[in-house]
Amino acid sequence: MTTPQSILDRFPKLDDAFVEARLGRPSAKPRVIIDTDTANEIDDQYAVAWALLSPERLELEGVTAVPFSFAHHRDELIASVEALEAARDSGEKGRFMGGLGGWAQRLVDQGKRAEDVKFVGPDEGAELSYEEILRVFDKCGVPAEGKVVVTLPEGFEVVSDTNVISSDSVDLDPMDSSGQIVTVVIENGVPSGTKFELTLTNIRHPGVSGVPEGGSVE
Repeated sequence: MTTPQSILDRFPKLDDAFVEARLGRPSAKPRVIIDTDTANEIDDQYAVAWALLSPERLELEGVTAVPFSFAHHRDELIASVEALEAARDSGEKGRFMGGLGGWAQRLVDQGKRAEDVKFVGPDEGAELSYEEILRVFDKCGVPAEGKVVVTLPEGFEVVSDTNVISSDSVDLDPMDSSGQIVTVVIENGVPSGTKFELTLTNIRHPGVSGVPEGGSVE
């Protein structure tokens, strides 16, 4: 199908260099955050597992859980199952067509009621995804403790004696740091969304008023 010119005119042509930059291959080892509703469908588990087991291909900075819910399809699914059962009971052979036809047909074939399907809300969907992420980490033998990644401003960098201190009784694993990146692992199961302060000491800086250039500041 050809897109009408009136539609194309609404979108200016992008510069070729801009398009190439956005669609080109990533760097040899890109930094990645996976945002996933892992408990929703089976494909996300494979993606997370591949990323966890491919450190030579990418730098996995984190995996975040997002909500999912099919509760808004409940009434439509019930109606679809009822239509299929009515067609079966009447001897009709016409194929049922609908957005949920395949799902409804599987329920009918298995002798299940649509009313018995558990439809989780978004909050529970996010929690289930989080639990599934932890399960994938465990199956892959990768620690799932939380990480805090700090990127220092341009010109600042960590040095051999850079230290990270928590003022909120949060247990921290020895950090991994290089250049402008500081990664800290949280050990004691701090709930998602918890706010706490981290203090970085002995950071090399490009020059701060009153402190010699290249010195260390907190």
